[in-house]
Formats: sequence, C-alpha cells, structure tokens
Amino acid sequence: MFKVFYNSPDMYQMGTFKSLQIEAVQLQNVSFILDGLDPVLNHVDFELPMDQNVLIQSANPNHGVQFLKILAGYQKPQSGCIKWNEKDIFSDDVTDFVPHQMMGCYFENVRPHAQKTVTQIFSEAGILPEQTRELLEQFDMSLMSEKKFSQLTYEVQKAIQLMTVISREPQMLILEDPAMGLSEFLFLELLDLIHYGQRRGNLRHIYLTSHHPTALRHMDTSIMHLEDGLLFFEEKSDTKKLFNF
Repeated sequence: MFKVFYNSPDMYQMGTFKSLQIEAVQLQNVSFILDGLDPVLNHVDFELPMDQNVLIQSANPNHGVQFLKILAGYQKPQSGCIKWNEKDIFSDDVTDFVPHQMMGCYFENVRPHAQKTVTQIFSEAGILPEQTRELLEQFDMSLMSEKKFSQLTYEVQKAIQLMTVISREPQMLILEDPAMGLSEFLFLELLDLIHYGQRRGNLRHIYLTSHHPTALRHMDTSIMHLEDGLLFFEEKSDTKKLFNF
C-alpha cells in the first residue's frame, strides 16, 4: 500500500500559479512537419478523448513520439495551438498557470544528469524524502538510493524516471513506450502506482505510445491512429471517427 504524502495538485501552487482542472484538450489547426519528411500533423482540428488511457498508433513510430512531444509542449507546431479548457496553454501570454506542473512526461531521450544520485533525482522532481524511501522500498530498490544514475542498468534507470513522474500524481501522463525494457513484474508494480493515483482522483488522462505486448495486455486502452497527418479515434466498437477537417 502506498502512503499519502501530499494532496496533489495543491503542492504545486507557487506564487500566482493556480491549478487548473483539465477537462478538455483540443488541437486547433495544428500542423507539424519535420524537414524533408512526411507531415506528422496536417492542419488538424481534434478534441482528445479524456479520462482514459489512449494509445497512439502510427505506421511511423517516430510520428507517434513527435505527437506526444507536441502534446507535452516539447515541440512547437508550425501552425495552430494546443488548448486546455479553451486556453492556449503554451502561449507566451499565459502566465497564470504552469502546464508542466499538471502533466508528467517520460521520453526515451530525456535523461537526468549521469552523476546525479537516485535520491537527488527524486528530490529535484519534488518528491519528499519520506515518500522517496517508501517508493524505493516498495520497488525493492532501497540499496540504490545513493547510486549515480550512470551506475544503474537501463531497466532501473527507466523505472526510477517513471516512478518520479507517476508518484507526483499529475492530472495528465504522457509516456513514450513505458513497458519497453522493463520486466513484466516491474511494469505491473508501476501500473499499481498509477492505479493508486487514479483512485485518488489523479492521473486522469494518459496518452502513450507502446510497441510492447506487456503494456497492451495489462492496460485498458482506447486507440488513436495517426496516419498521413490525420488523427482517427477508434471507438471500443472498432469503428473509426475522423477528426481532421
């Protein structure tokens, strides 16, 4: 059983920042093209499905990852915008809240400094010391608390990063291939951590890519297809709806 150490999202209030309950996420006329390549998004108007786990599938795996980075604000589209509750969240004019405090992101090419210890990584993610000890004990990693990130195996590195992202209990999770490189047992432990946060009313909206059968087997996902710059949402009844106009 995971202990409660704080009531998110209140712990993220700082200065004039105010938390925002994310009820709607919209892409408005969003286009993104990598130089010399096919468009990832081509003038897309799309309202994301909310309060569920959404798997992004694409014939080009890199397009799925690029879409997640656009959704997270890591990539800026050439046109259009991402809106939360009708607010252009990544606009320079928006100063009353910080979107990255309300989402948790994991990308394969984003890593902590190699010389940071596990304890430092948790601390810099805003995780309290008591919660860090509890998490490391829960995942049988207590002996690794003072190890440097570079000394860890890839599996442990990834688990540590996912633990810091999930345990903050943001409203939204954006995850690139979360099960890849993890044992099924370890992934299920992380999934338990997600379910714990969801029972507390957090981690409501999860968007991910995955090419690993473990994630697909254990996560109840809806499917969104990204092909030829268009988005299609696959309903549970296996019908598809086009949201590009």
